[in-house]
Amino acid sequence: MLLPAALLCGAAGTPAQDSERSHLRVGQALHVRLTASPATGHVWDFVGPLPPELRMERDPGLAPFDRTQPGAASIQTWTFRAARPGRAVLRFVYRRPWDPDATAAERREVDVVVE
Repeated sequence: MLLPAALLCGAAGTPAQDSERSHLRVGQALHVRLTASPATGHVWDFVGPLPPELRMERDPGLAPFDRTQPGAASIQTWTFRAARPGRAVLRFVYRRPWDPDATAAERREVDVVVE
């Protein structure tokens, strides 16, 4: 049985690595979780294309957030499944979706090696 790999990238607006690395075997799932602050209007977007080494199974899935905490952070989760051996890069940008011409407030890359 292959266990899923989880990758939790740093909170938006905090110093964190812009790039993360994950190693998978074919058939294994990768969960990419990015912290967002929906109250600011910013959300994470996956910037394609989707590499052929991976299949997307969930996009983006805002996890329920605590409504008793106005302005509380939320977690956006993408799930990918390793489809074939190789190396792929997943790219995400943190921006306001209604302003596509604006510069992204933050970027994240996930370097994936599938064996």
